[in-house]
Amino acid sequence: MLIQDWILCFLFIAAVLLLLFTCKWNVAKHNNRWRILYLVPTVICIIHLLVAGVEWCLSGIYIGAFVATIGYFLTTVAMRRKSSIVAIALCIFTIPFCFFSDSYRTACYVADFEEGFTTMKEYYSLSHHKNIDWDALYEKYYPLFEQAEETQDENANITAWFQFCNEFYDCHTFYVPKGDYEEKVQSATESVVGNDYGLSMVQLSTGEYAAVAVAENSQAFQAGIHTGTIITQWDGKDIKELLPTAVERMKQCTIVENIENQNFYQSLFVPGFGGDQVQVTFFNDEGKEELVTLDAMGNYYQRLKDTTDCLTYKTPRENMSVVSLNEDTILLNVNMMAYDSATTESANYNQMQAKIREQLVEYRQKGASNLIIDLRQNGGGSSMMARSIVSLVADKEIFWAADGTYNAEAKDYEILNTYTCSGENLWAGGEIVVLVNSRSSSAANHLMAGIQKLNNVTVMGISEPAGAAQGVTEIPLTHGSLSFSTTLVLDENEEIWIDGDESGHCRLVVDKKIPLTQETLVKMFEEERDYVLDYGLKWFEEN
Repeated sequence: MLIQDWILCFLFIAAVLLLLFTCKWNVAKHNNRWRILYLVPTVICIIHLLVAGVEWCLSGIYIGAFVATIGYFLTTVAMRRKSSIVAIALCIFTIPFCFFSDSYRTACYVADFEEGFTTMKEYYSLSHHKNIDWDALYEKYYPLFEQAEETQDENANITAWFQFCNEFYDCHTFYVPKGDYEEKVQSATESVVGNDYGLSMVQLSTGEYAAVAVAENSQAFQAGIHTGTIITQWDGKDIKELLPTAVERMKQCTIVENIENQNFYQSLFVPGFGGDQVQVTFFNDEGKEELVTLDAMGNYYQRLKDTTDCLTYKTPRENMSVVSLNEDTILLNVNMMAYDSATTESANYNQMQAKIREQLVEYRQKGASNLIIDLRQNGGGSSMMARSIVSLVADKEIFWAADGTYNAEAKDYEILNTYTCSGENLWAGGEIVVLVNSRSSSAANHLMAGIQKLNNVTVMGISEPAGAAQGVTEIPLTHGSLSFSTTLVLDENEEIWIDGDESGHCRLVVDKKIPLTQETLVKMFEEERDYVLDYGLKWFEEN
């Protein structure tokens, strides 16, 4: 039995033993208020339920609490004593029942899946757009959850949910396990990513695969592998041969937003392949191919995380801050589409808009002609806040988005309400660069889609944005929660706004893909520079 259930049994028996003593008290010597003690076992059970959750194998104690509570209403000592003895007997019987029951503290992963699947099937707003075959999905994933329940493997449950969510290529569809999210996702990730051999790997813009995050004093480092070293084979196989399996691993532990970002990150999962040892073929600094055998040095999780964090790095700055980068260029940093609690509740962004307007005008008067809007790591928030930002620099009124519905008879979408974005044209004659990455999602995609309509805007990044725009609903499950798109947001052509279709491709495409080269990797991984921001600044100089 778990410690919290032992504590319940101890406190319950102690409380009922107290009732056996107090049952002799009578009205002549004591006030009737003492009888409230008969409610104590029930209070103990309620607290336990809130802390540890329902466990049906403890039903004897739950029933015992009810029996003990009856004593509150009984008038004779004998009847009170009997109710207390029955309550203790039920508790004592419960202990061996928990020990020998196969269902004690058993996680019902299948029931969670069926509840989440049924709800999502009914309310997922992009079913038609993505041409979802729900029956096929059920047949594919039910066995995974069934196996997780049979083995009581929480990691298997989490990885099954991630695989299911990745069928939609929609970053708004995701699963959050109950409890410490970071800890549980780490455990699930460790169960699938494999061993650490002292390095990670990314694909260059040229198509080659280069080492990054090489551990100093590791066998790889001692063999001459460093940041930018070209890797040609892993575990005796060409890198491309391993990519399909790498994608399978990726989809078990992270949400893949679209095909473009899947292709961008897939090589990161190759360096986990191998057993106690792995053979790696690479080009040394003289351009000659070498073969080295590397020993496993732990789990690959932390190096994978560090590599991903480096690829998505942005210089930490306060949300909605405006700073000067040089005499010609300023930066507006947007970490999230939320300003403060009052603004979020009222959806009135006039104060925020006025603050940014004042700073844009001030810098414009000082001669600044270049503006960078940093949307990297922006997980979304209010679309109306995004619209208020775009309206400051738009040179005309533009279509923003529309609420929509799906007409089942016509098998088409219909616009219900239309929203436009006014233009103050505060950056007339100047240039604007918008920085995005794979972690730019939801309302950050709204901002990108709106501002990309302007002629003086260039969107750039080393990866594509997430590419999701619909409203989200979260449903609670026993062992976690499932979120997915439930509202429809349309464009001016009465089509789905931003979200990709069944092909999984991102419909929001950056104007300038920042190339990954060996020199780029050195700046990012060794010099720890914000290379994407540096590239934006250099782009202004060259253009």
